[in-house]
Amino acid sequence: MGQSGRSRHQKRARAQAQLRNLEAYAAQPHSFVFARGRAGRGVRQLSLDLRRVMEPLTATRLQVRKKNSLKDCVAVAGPLGVTHFLILSKTETNIYFKLMRLPGGPTLTFRINKYTLVRDVVSSLRRHRMHEQQFTHAPLLVLNSFGPHGMHVKLMATMFQNLFPSINVHKQHQSRSCGRKSWDEEASPGEVPQHEPPAGHQRAAGHVRRVWGVRPPQSRGPQSCPGSMGSPAEPRVSPA
Repeated sequence: MGQSGRSRHQKRARAQAQLRNLEAYAAQPHSFVFARGRAGRGVRQLSLDLRRVMEPLTATRLQVRKKNSLKDCVAVAGPLGVTHFLILSKTETNIYFKLMRLPGGPTLTFRINKYTLVRDVVSSLRRHRMHEQQFTHAPLLVLNSFGPHGMHVKLMATMFQNLFPSINVHKQHQSRSCGRKSWDEEASPGEVPQHEPPAGHQRAAGHVRRVWGVRPPQSRGPQSCPGSMGSPAEPRVSPA
């Protein structure tokens, strides 16, 4: 009888591939998303919705108890390779969102003017495009109007960019969700909706196909999906 199972070369190649995948996964940014203090039911649900947006590079089943301090979370985050904290909190007058970079900062603080939960968006749509495949890969990040408005805006853009892994153009078809962040100092200082860019092609004009010689890569515009995260406003920058 012939030898069954994988050969020694196949086992070695498989082990090397698994090691490369683990190293690539560890090099990507990871996050903790949680609410602190007496946030209330709505803010805690908003933190769960935000955690869903950050999947799969976040702790999905993270539980932060009242007795756990922020120092405890930082101590746990180090060995796990967590690079960012996304914290929601509530006072008597306002709701705040903090984006922290570990271990040495900086920390961005936003005041949330308004927000919408996922369940509210889903209930208002006749046909929604929400499915589990949207959360198996990290979302794309699209920054809008983060131009030369000052160093604080440049710092915000850098923080948002480092919150998500870099784009791999050869595997970009795997991503099924898109997070768009806009900035407008005069109107709404910031908004964070989520969209799903549908993978599909549109028929190009005949003269375009003749110039290309082959079928050019095309895509349709983003369609809204029930991942609206509201509009944080009035950022403040402070060291961690």
